[in-house]
Amino acid sequence: MPFDACGDCLKVLLYGFGPFLDLKENPSERVVRALDGKKVKGNEVVGIVLPVEYGRAASLLSAKMREIGPGLVLGTGAYRSFPKLGVTKLAANFKFTLEKDNAGESPKGERIVEGGPDGIFMNIDSEGLVAHLNAAGVPAMLILSAPDAYVCNLSMFVVAAQSRKDGFRCGFIHLPLTEEFVSKNPSIVSASMGLSTMLRGVEAAIGYCAAAHRG
Repeated sequence: MPFDACGDCLKVLLYGFGPFLDLKENPSERVVRALDGKKVKGNEVVGIVLPVEYGRAASLLSAKMREIGPGLVLGTGAYRSFPKLGVTKLAANFKFTLEKDNAGESPKGERIVEGGPDGIFMNIDSEGLVAHLNAAGVPAMLILSAPDAYVCNLSMFVVAAQSRKDGFRCGFIHLPLTEEFVSKNPSIVSASMGLSTMLRGVEAAIGYCAAAHRG
């Protein structure tokens, strides 16, 4: 069920990813671990950190959605080229990467779901969320689709497809690397943001999307 016993409280599944490639710290993992088990604007947050593996991320995410029956699923992932929170609108039915995932898999153009649509829009008000975050002082931008067809995109497609069946809201936010991590790793060239700003942005996103669901 989308709502739990507290009446108007929305059950929120917040997910992110662990380290991958040369990123020994994933900002999405830090955000998820910080908010897991918390109440955000009265909404119960359940967090899960997924492995950066095509073969396991989808099954773990699907199992967690079945377990908790969320009213909102909000995904987060890292992308080093964006200096703002990147609210990502479209999931592509496509797996492609020039880099291997953490299990050594590197698909080169497979579909996620054979016979499925080429893409599915996330069903939150992505444009409205960008405006809301900027008004709250959290730099944000709209991204039409994931920058590549890596595991973040896979997770988005799995969630968006399930939301069509179950009726929950879903969205995805790409995060810059943390200022702390970039400063300690001078060989990494990346946009960055303070972790506290990212946390404030994700909390604001949960509040905005949950209010829209109830409305």
